[in-house]
Amino acid sequence: MTRKLKNNFSSSLNTVSDHCGKKKQVFFALEVLAATKSDTQTLILGHIAYHHAKHGKFNSSASAIAKHLSYSINAVKNGLKKLLEPLEDEKEPLLIESANPSSYSRTLHLNMKHPLGYRLLQSYTQMLNKQQSSNTLRLYSVQLHLFDSKSRYDSRHQHKMLMLQALITSKIKAGKIATRNKRDTYQQSISQLANKLGWHI
Repeated sequence: MTRKLKNNFSSSLNTVSDHCGKKKQVFFALEVLAATKSDTQTLILGHIAYHHAKHGKFNSSASAIAKHLSYSINAVKNGLKKLLEPLEDEKEPLLIESANPSSYSRTLHLNMKHPLGYRLLQSYTQMLNKQQSSNTLRLYSVQLHLFDSKSRYDSRHQHKMLMLQALITSKIKAGKIATRNKRDTYQQSISQLANKLGWHI
C-alpha cells in the first residue's frame, strides 16, 4: 500500500470506537469466504453460526436477517438457498433446515457432517466462551453499524469495505500484541489483500 492509503486506513479505523449508536456486528472466517466465494453467503452463515453456537439453533425470517446484515431480502433468500445446497464437488451443504410449520421463521443449523460447518461451530462456541485452540478458525468482526448506504439493494461495495476493514483492524491489533512496535498500520499490497479475501482486481 502507498503511505497515503495506509494513513487513510489508519485514520478510518480510529473512527470505529468513536461511532455513536448501538454496536451491531457479524463475524466471518476467510475459510468460509474461500469455500463459498460469496461475501453474502459468508456473512449470512456467520450470522447464523453465531446464534447456533449461542442458542443451539437459529430461528429467524429472511427479512430479519436482511435487516440485521443490511442486505436486500432477495439477496438473503438467494444466499440461504445456496447455503442449503452442497457446494461444488461436495456431498453435504453447510446449512440444514428443520421444518417449522407453525411459524414464518426458519430453524437453521450448521451441518455437523460438513467439515467446515463443524469447525465453524467449534470456533464460534470457543469465541463465546473466550477460549481458543489450534483448530479454531480466525473470526473477523464486521462492524455493521458503520454501514452507510441509502439502499440495501446497493450494498455490495459497502460490505466488501467493512470486511476489508475488519481484516486490517484485526491484523493491526494482532501486530500490537505480538510485537513491541505499537504501529497502527498494516503493510500489504492491494493484490495481497485481494488474494486473502478472494477478490479479483
